[in-house]
Amino acid sequence: MAVSAYYAWVDAGRPVSRPRWLTEIKALAREHGVPFLGDLGNDAHLQTPRPQDHTPFSVTEYPVQISGWWINAIDLGAGPWVWRILDGARAGRYPWLKYMNAYGQNWSRARDGFRTAVANADAHLHLSGMTNHLATPVGANPFVATAPPPAPAPIPRGTTGMTTIYHKGGTGTGATNPAVYAMAGESPGTPANWLETVDYEFAVDLVLIHHPERYSKARTLSPATWDAWKAAYLAPVSTDELEPVEPAGAQPTLRGEDPDVE
Repeated sequence: MAVSAYYAWVDAGRPVSRPRWLTEIKALAREHGVPFLGDLGNDAHLQTPRPQDHTPFSVTEYPVQISGWWINAIDLGAGPWVWRILDGARAGRYPWLKYMNAYGQNWSRARDGFRTAVANADAHLHLSGMTNHLATPVGANPFVATAPPPAPAPIPRGTTGMTTIYHKGGTGTGATNPAVYAMAGESPGTPANWLETVDYEFAVDLVLIHHPERYSKARTLSPATWDAWKAAYLAPVSTDELEPVEPAGAQPTLRGEDPDVE
C-alpha cells in the first residue's frame, strides 16, 4: 500500500527534481553508449510501503531527510565502469555516492566505506546518492578508462605469481560490444598463458584458483598494447626471451553492499 507521501506527490502534479551528479552521469552514459535503465521508479517503486531512492519521497534518505521532490538514484547497464566507480568511491572521488549495486553485489558508504560487499539481486548498475550532495558534480567520468601506464621493464621468464587480469580498452561499451578480459601469465609458452573471455566473473574466478592474493589486480590496456602483450605472452619459451609483466602501482579492486538496496 502506498504511503501518504505518494498521494501528496500525485496531488502536487508529480514534480521531480534530480541532483547534479545524477543529471551529469546520465548525460555521460548517453554519450558513451551505456544503457540508461531508469531513474524515476515505476509504479512498484512509487507505491511500495517503503519507498526508496527511485522515488521523490524516499524513506531511506541519507544522511538527512530533505524537503522537495527529489529522486536520488539511477540504473545503468553494467560494465568495466562499475569497478572504476567502486575504486573512485573508496578513494573519496565520488562523495555524492551513498551505495551501489551491480553484478549481484552491494557496496555501502555507511557500512564500511565501500570496502566489502553483500549479496544483492541487481545485475545492472544501481547508484544511490547522498542527500547532502544534491549540487555536487559527478566528478571523474567513469565511462572512460584511464590511459594505460608505460610498458614496465620486462623480467626474466620463470618468475612466479604472474597471474593477472587485463581488460581490452574500447570493449565493454554496450550490449553489442562486450568487455573482453584475459587471464595471463600462468603457463609460459603455451596457449594457456593467455585466456580470453567476456565473462568477467569467470576471469576473476580463474585467478582466484591459482593466486587468491592477486585476484584484485586488473589493468585496462589500449588495443595496441593488448595485441603486443598477447603476442609476447603466447611467444615460444626460449632461454633469453622476456615476457611482459603487470603494471606496477595502484590497481582497481574488483570485488568488494547496504541492506537498503534497490
